[in-house]
Amino acid sequence: MSVRARERRGARATRVGPLAGMLALLMPVLAGCAGAAASPDGGSPAAEPGSPVATSSPAARPVASPSSTASTLPVASPGALSSGPSGGSSTPPFPALSPPSEVHPLTILEIGDSLGEDLGWGLTAVLGADPAVRLVEDAVGYTGLARPDYYDWPAHLEQDLAATHPAVVVVMLGANDSQDCNVSGHYIAFGSAAWLNVYSQRVASVIQEATAAGARVLWMGMPVMAEAWRSQAMTTLNDIYSDQAAAHPGVLYISSWSLLTDAGGDYAQELPDASGRMVEVRTPDGVHITTDGAILLTRAAVAAMDEDWGAAI
Repeated sequence: MSVRARERRGARATRVGPLAGMLALLMPVLAGCAGAAASPDGGSPAAEPGSPVATSSPAARPVASPSSTASTLPVASPGALSSGPSGGSSTPPFPALSPPSEVHPLTILEIGDSLGEDLGWGLTAVLGADPAVRLVEDAVGYTGLARPDYYDWPAHLEQDLAATHPAVVVVMLGANDSQDCNVSGHYIAFGSAAWLNVYSQRVASVIQEATAAGARVLWMGMPVMAEAWRSQAMTTLNDIYSDQAAAHPGVLYISSWSLLTDAGGDYAQELPDASGRMVEVRTPDGVHITTDGAILLTRAAVAAMDEDWGAAI
C-alpha cells in the first residue's frame, strides 16, 4: 500500500501519492463534535483554515477556536486507561540504534498536523541532504486525535509503518484538538475528566502502535501560542503527551514550548539561531512555526535522539 507522504533521502525528494486535507475546506461540519465552536474564519471546527501544504515560508493557518457548549460523560475509571508499562524510557527496551549509513540509512517517519508539516521543513533542512537518513514526511493539515471520524491517525499510521518500517516515528500534532469529541454518540467537553481520559488513550494508542512495530517515538509537544487561551489549551495537551511518553519505554518527549519562548518564558516571535542571529521563529498568526523555528526544534530533537538512542546523525 502506498504511503501518502513526501520521502526525502539525501538530496532527492519524491512525493508518493496525494496529500489529504484540502477537502476539509469544502466539507460540511462533520457529526463528530457538534459542541465545538467554528474556526475564526467560519470553517469547520475540525479544520485548520488555509493550505495544508507547507511552503518555505509557512502561511498563517488559524486553528479551531475553543469549544463553547457540550454535555459530558461520566468520568471513566482510572483502570480504563491502558497506557502501557510505567517507568518510561529510563530503561530503554531497545538496543542502541546501529550507526546509520548510506547503505543502511536511519528511517524517520514524521506524522502530525499542520504544525507537524512545519516541523517537516526543519527536518528536511537539517537531515534532508544526509544520505544516511531516509526521511518520510506524512504530516497532514486539519488533523489530530480528537476527531477520528474525520481523520483516523492510528489507521493511517498502520499503513505508514507497514510501508516504511521506520526506526523512529516523530509526532507533532494537537493544534486542532482543543475541541469537544464524539465518542459513540456522546459529546465530551474539551478538558473534562472524561475527555482527558479518552484523549490519553488515543495518545497511548499511537505510541503503542509505533513501538509494537519496533520503532522508537519522539513526541514533539505543542508550542506556546500568541493568544492566552490557545496556550492554556496546549498546556492541557502537553501534560498528556509528556505523561504518556514517560509511561512508555522507547519514547522521548521534547518540549517545543521551552524552545520557542524568550528569556522570561513568554511567547517569542523572534529568537537567536545557532549563529546568534535573530530570526523569525513563528508565523504572523501566532500559531504556526517558520522554517527557522522548525530548524531550532529539529536540532533539539536530533540532539536528544543522539544522546538517548545513539542515533549518530
